[in-house]
Amino acid sequence: MEEASNLTEIVPTIDDDVKFVLRRFQQPIIYFGEGPLERRQRLIEFFSKNKNSMESFLSSQAELGKESIAPSKSEEQKDEEFYTPGPDMLFDVRVRIADSSLNRAKIRTDKQRELYQNFDMITELKSRRSYYATLKTMEIEGSQVISNRFTSALKFSYSNAFIAAGSWNGHCYILDPHSLDVKRTFMDVGDGKISTLDWMPHSDEIVATGGSEGNITLLNMSAVHMKKYPKFYGHTDRVTSLQFIPIDSLIASASYDMTWRLWDVETQKSLYYQEGHSKELTSLSCHPDGSLLATAGLDAIIRIWDIRTGKSIAALEKNGHIRAIHGLAWRPNGYQLISGGADNNLKVWDLRRADSAATNTVLAHSKVITDIKISPDDKYITSCGYDGYLNLISSDNFSVIKKFKNVDKLMCCDISSDSKTIITGGWDRSVKIYHTEL
Repeated sequence: MEEASNLTEIVPTIDDDVKFVLRRFQQPIIYFGEGPLERRQRLIEFFSKNKNSMESFLSSQAELGKESIAPSKSEEQKDEEFYTPGPDMLFDVRVRIADSSLNRAKIRTDKQRELYQNFDMITELKSRRSYYATLKTMEIEGSQVISNRFTSALKFSYSNAFIAAGSWNGHCYILDPHSLDVKRTFMDVGDGKISTLDWMPHSDEIVATGGSEGNITLLNMSAVHMKKYPKFYGHTDRVTSLQFIPIDSLIASASYDMTWRLWDVETQKSLYYQEGHSKELTSLSCHPDGSLLATAGLDAIIRIWDIRTGKSIAALEKNGHIRAIHGLAWRPNGYQLISGGADNNLKVWDLRRADSAATNTVLAHSKVITDIKISPDDKYITSCGYDGYLNLISSDNFSVIKKFKNVDKLMCCDISSDSKTIITGGWDRSVKIYHTEL
């Protein structure tokens, strides 16, 4: 076709039209840091490499004549809201989530109200100083090499009776939290590397794992044969993060396929899946009440989703990260979110702010931050990264209280339910344990 000889004349110049055409051909609408000129050039390059797509575009334009490419504003808003209807049981699940989250929110806010009414500044300062002085006495108590590949995921069980450790060799190890002895090994859980895992709430029996094969496997400490371990199929690329939400029978997962999914444990079926990020997802974190979900990835943007409705209610990017995000953690107070990533910084987000801007930046590491955890008593934060450091950070003023240097890159960390014990894992293939008497 004659028009194909000059792509610069074929491709629209209005940015809204360019975005519409990209969306039509299932291309990312926007990349982080990309301007209108770069976006139009990307569309030109796409057409130059995909002649069939270009001819399809030209045919549709010939039919429309001189009409605008982009739809009306109301139609565009509808297109922006990607969703899947889901099965009939999704409505009932969302009602359960709403009921459960409202009860949890009432308990949390009642405690905060009571704390406010009985708050005494002098008493609290003395208590915090004593707490942090004791936290500084934390020391390493043990180290155990568990596999022939690096340790990629760690989690204490509900009662701290076990530690689950995932490795890039595809095995999941159950460890004694005192001696670090391996109590059980689940061999070849997936077809590849384990990248994430989580224990079912209120349970020392069920562990969910996800990895490079894109599936989620549910491990049962009571089961004998691997055939009894159910698998969840749906993601088309590596599962990078998963978490049980406070309702025990539900799991949320994020993947490199740029979607997050909500799963029903009993049926092993995907209830819902959601797009919204322009690049691969690396992390998710469920709100303490179970009502919201934070997701983040290589696009350096955090999205907050209301899982009672499936809507995106906020995009956190103002004063935010300039590179990929690899760690997310909600504070138990319910309104602050901590994030960290490839720009080596921790960001503190306060959802009570109307502008959704980061309120604090902590220069925590000299290399990529890989994991973040917050103590259950909400008094300190742990972060670890490629610089080999495990940092203990105050939840009051976000200053670093203590650092531990590892011999190699750290990939994961976790805190026990009593906030006294920390575990780490990384490239040295070990699990390390740190303890103090708070």
